[in-house]
Amino acid sequence: MSEEFPVPDEILAVIRMVAFGIFIVAMVLFMTNVYTTTGLDFTQKASREIGNTLLSGPATEQRGIFLAEKLDEYMASPLQEPIGRHCSMAYHMKIESLDPKIKNADGGNAWEFGFEPSDVSKEYSNDAEKEFAVAVRRGEYTGPAKLTIKVYRTWLTDVSCMLAEAYATGQAQTLATSIACVETQETAVPGLAGSRIRGEYCNLYLKKESGQLCYIKAEDGREETRGCRTIDDALPFDSFRLPDDFYYSLDAHIVTYASPQFALKAVPLRKGETLEADNAECGDYESKVAETREEIGQIYLCIDKGL
Repeated sequence: MSEEFPVPDEILAVIRMVAFGIFIVAMVLFMTNVYTTTGLDFTQKASREIGNTLLSGPATEQRGIFLAEKLDEYMASPLQEPIGRHCSMAYHMKIESLDPKIKNADGGNAWEFGFEPSDVSKEYSNDAEKEFAVAVRRGEYTGPAKLTIKVYRTWLTDVSCMLAEAYATGQAQTLATSIACVETQETAVPGLAGSRIRGEYCNLYLKKESGQLCYIKAEDGREETRGCRTIDDALPFDSFRLPDDFYYSLDAHIVTYASPQFALKAVPLRKGETLEADNAECGDYESKVAETREEIGQIYLCIDKGL
């Protein structure tokens, strides 16, 4: 008959500690796996959210069934994003009828509207595309269709969102952004006589036109619109230009004013206040900021060199 030996308390304590350690490690691995498998790409998330808004929006009879007459109205509307709006991400949508009996007002088989980035800013954009099986109804007849939504996030959509947030909250907003530089020129290297470098000149000019924030290329007294996004027409913002010496080198990392990645700030100023427009720097803006939305006279864009 074998004897049972009592297990020392020290061994029991060690076993408990090991078991508890294994449990903690397992939980950490589980949570890490959950994070990595459900970690959000915010552009993808926005495309799902915008898709859900469109599928149940004012152009539908019920979820996923679009009314052709409403789509005809939106096609003819000057509004860029007529069905819902995301602050920092813009959408472009296309509905293609898969039934030859369902046509748009012009006799075509598709309805298409929304935001599209200009060629000059596409390399700075992040986008996501989704497709949905839907239907389109005209009169008493309903036919199958395909909805394609493309969501874009560009520096233009980010700036439009920043302006809107500054206006809505009455607080200065900061955006670390990259811009599309469109001109190439040779520039003297500061402190090195006779030396020149080839650099890209960042000709950024933003302007409000008919309720849209537009990127304008200005050259030799001429202006060319390179891309726009609809903004609140009541937004008190007029225009913004980078200074003439804003460029960066393609040949060497020599920066004379700022790098392509820089801090842009939207400042809601009190009525009657202004910032120096010559160098586009924010400077001492804190004392000029409006305390309430009613006090806002103008939203100014400026470069914050302190960041």
